Amino acid sequence: MLDRIGFSERAQFRGPRIAIVTTANPAANAEFTTTIPLTEAWQLLSVTVNLVETVQTPWPSLTIKDASGTLVFQSQAGTAVRAATNTSQITWGAGLPQFGATADTVIAGNLPENLLLGPGFVIASLTAGIGANCDYGAASLLVVKYT
Repeated sequence: MLDRIGFSERAQFRGPRIAIVTTANPAANAEFTTTIPLTEAWQLLSVTVNLVETVQTPWPSLTIKDASGTLVFQSQAGTAVRAATNTSQITWGAGLPQFGATADTVIAGNLPENLLLGPGFVIASLTAGIGANCDYGAASLLVVKYT
């Protein structure tokens, strides 16, 4: 059975269909974010994004807030802050173990399996130590959509 967060009846949605959702490309010193449309629910399978840092030593995490803005989930990526002057591919995935240390160029965080998110939920990065020289690319989310 799918874990349900944010709504009471899965039957109100049609689906499923697999999709890749791409966020906008945020400016330097900004977090990536996307909001689930009010007519959809998503099962979140993975999130991947590129992060370039030249001075700061950031430590990225993925957050999920419900439609009221309440934090319901957070997962750190990697096991330590990122090294300055490093480019990293960061991935959060269902069942993926947390790995990657300071100088690694590939780091990961975990997501719960069968994570079903309701309309209006917000998926975003939250990066400790972010600064003017940290630059996320557009994030790609692999989801199962129910519309």
